Amino acid sequence: MWTSRSGSLYSGQVNPVLEDIYRTGKCVDLMGKERKVTGAVPREDALILQEMVKFVKAKTTLETGVAFGLSTLAICEALTEGKTAADCAESGTVRGENWGQSHGACGFATVGTNDALDSPRFRPKHYGVDPEQNTVHGGAALASLKRAGLDSVFELLEGPSHLMLPKLLEKGVVLDLGFIDGWHTFDYTLLDFFYIDKMLRPGGVVLLHDQSWPSKQKVIKFITTHRRYKELPVRSSTKTGFFKWLRRVVTAKWHWLRGAPFGVVVSALANRPEIAAFVKLESFEPDHRFFRNF
Repeated sequence: MWTSRSGSLYSGQVNPVLEDIYRTGKCVDLMGKERKVTGAVPREDALILQEMVKFVKAKTTLETGVAFGLSTLAICEALTEGKTAADCAESGTVRGENWGQSHGACGFATVGTNDALDSPRFRPKHYGVDPEQNTVHGGAALASLKRAGLDSVFELLEGPSHLMLPKLLEKGVVLDLGFIDGWHTFDYTLLDFFYIDKMLRPGGVVLLHDQSWPSKQKVIKFITTHRRYKELPVRSSTKTGFFKWLRRVVTAKWHWLRGAPFGVVVSALANRPEIAAFVKLESFEPDHRFFRNF
């Protein structure tokens, strides 16, 4: 089973801006207005996202559904941390390429300034698709990224997935990692995966949040029957105390009573992350006559 590694950043530590949002449950938008954060990825999932970015040595990533930007902050920070990983990869000092091997001796030194990100050897980019970033969320994610000094890494695509993702594909963007957390219905989730799959390199990873939702489960079945991917079972390495677990269960029940599927409660009771991860084995599409129930 794939597990987040031990280490300063990936064993419970996040950047100060993200830490402050998790601690207070609030953020500040572009107008300086304080906003209550709802529906964001929990800390454990943010850490898994960061580790996955590092795991594939990602330089170019994408997510659908930015909202308050907690996952965005986590991914962008991991991309800047990945500068050291990229340098180590060139010198041959990182782990082997087999997925089951342990991580090597390559450390992760924090990039302290945006100037370091402008090196021609390393220009990380994280694309975020969100049709409501400014209209509904007041640019809250953009404001937090600026506060964290990560705004140069991020590019907002302000529009729906079915309009924004084809533009990236037409530009020839190649992704190392894609995170799907946009509109949760089956059709939009499948559309997100369809375009991400076309841009994702072999060896890259696609992750789906809220995997217990029936719509997400249906897309997962499509992935495993119609494309060449291998699922990576994930769990957080951070320890969860009883009261933290209980809080998650109560929160999951609250969401269930307001329309979320009961699977969110089951995942909370089992203390399972709500992230499903798949590594792309090869670029593949079946013959036009192919069909399999899923």
